[in-house]
Amino acid sequence: MNYKTIGYFLLSTLIIGSLYINGWFNISYTFRQLIGIIFIIAYFAGTVFFIRAPILRDKQLKRHLLIRLGILILIGLIIIISQWYMHKENDRLGAGYLFYFEMLGFGIPLLIYTVIESIWLLAKKKYAALCINLLLAMGIYCIVIFSGLFGF
Repeated sequence: MNYKTIGYFLLSTLIIGSLYINGWFNISYTFRQLIGIIFIIAYFAGTVFFIRAPILRDKQLKRHLLIRLGILILIGLIIIISQWYMHKENDRLGAGYLFYFEMLGFGIPLLIYTVIESIWLLAKKKYAALCINLLLAMGIYCIVIFSGLFGF
């Protein structure tokens, strides 16, 4: 893995996300969502490009990725199923509040876990696993910022 390139990739994603939030892209709302979807697709394509080769060679990294990805998918399914259920039950006002509390309830512990595990992986000098953690955490950032769910 080329860690310098991955660092530049993550830094550029943070910069684009902050520019996107601050409204530097002066376009209409419908095109803004389209550009956000393009940014999400570009981020995940870049992530797959960076982690594909090390994952194919090392079984430990593959297991590390699958466990973390499984946790994220489980949390995503809990949020999606509860939103779908609340959408069927009422006028979606409660679904918005539930979504907000779920994101806080899952997001803050997930952020704390990611920070602690990243520090531990850095201390153990397991840089490939650290990059996988950071790329998955940045994926959550991209989905929240570029999806338009929170009005950014």
